[in-house]
Amino acid sequence: WYPDLYAGSTDLVGIYNGKETLIDFKQANRPKQREWIEDYFLQVGAYAMAHDHLYDTRIEQAIIMICTPDCYYHDFTLKGLEFRQKKYDFMERLNKYHESRKESVLQSTGA
Repeated sequence: WYPDLYAGSTDLVGIYNGKETLIDFKQANRPKQREWIEDYFLQVGAYAMAHDHLYDTRIEQAIIMICTPDCYYHDFTLKGLEFRQKKYDFMERLNKYHESRKESVLQSTGA
């Protein structure tokens, strides 16, 4: 949750391999490939920014942990430049969303 911008809740924040880390748990019916989970990356970027803002932290990385019903586990880590880029990409998407909402309101009011 980021005041006045977006809502959502983090699954877990802690220290992983010596770094402040945001961890998001996902269930999937089958294993995922990295290129299929762009929305998950944007989501953890958003959660990290909100957590940093609300709790004065500096989340350095995010891990998306995925498990299938047959207990196949795999994870994807975001850090460094890639992590920063996903935060930026999320903000771009959020800005587009708010712009489209503003245009929709203007059209519905005839302004």
